[in-house]
Amino acid sequence: MFHKPPLLILDEPTVGVDSVLRCRIWEYLEDMCKNHGTTVVITTHYLEEANTASNVAYIQSGSLLVQSNPRDLLTKYECRTLEEAFLQISITRKHETRVESCETPKPQAIEQTAKNSLNLCSDRKKLIDLKHIRALLWRSQIRISRNPIILVMLLLLPVIQITLFCVCTGGRLNAIPIAIHEPDFDNHLSHQFLEHIDRQMIRE
Repeated sequence: MFHKPPLLILDEPTVGVDSVLRCRIWEYLEDMCKNHGTTVVITTHYLEEANTASNVAYIQSGSLLVQSNPRDLLTKYECRTLEEAFLQISITRKHETRVESCETPKPQAIEQTAKNSLNLCSDRKKLIDLKHIRALLWRSQIRISRNPIILVMLLLLPVIQITLFCVCTGGRLNAIPIAIHEPDFDNHLSHQFLEHIDRQMIRE
């Protein structure tokens, strides 16, 4: 750090390095703090690296669990390492969260939830607004005026699709061989069916 910044924020600076280089990095950072008065903020998953820090904060799921001096944390939770302290704090916090979720909600909280639901419904009704629709139409008009090709494609694309569909699937079917098999000779349903078909369309 050639310019000796007053505040240095590092995101996991020791990830992927060997133990010797990791030790040198921490020695250099400690020297910056002691001799140059630099405040260093570091995020790390290696909890034991924070033993020499003046202040440690445990964060889990975006929430701050605890913030204190490493020695005070070890003394308070009667642990030998910061990792053990973190595990104990996490288990305690998880148990407290379960207890809070099992508590019966108060009537005031239920009433507030109902009011919020009513406000949400009223907001949804306001979504159908003529001013909002007018603004959307005006925006579309400006977009089309800037790029007329969009309007041409919107008009021609359905016509092209219908034309291709008629060409591919339309038209009369010619020269298709048909065979009729009738095991029941008493009803002669197939002959009755053939009698109602135009003879010009069938070649026996």
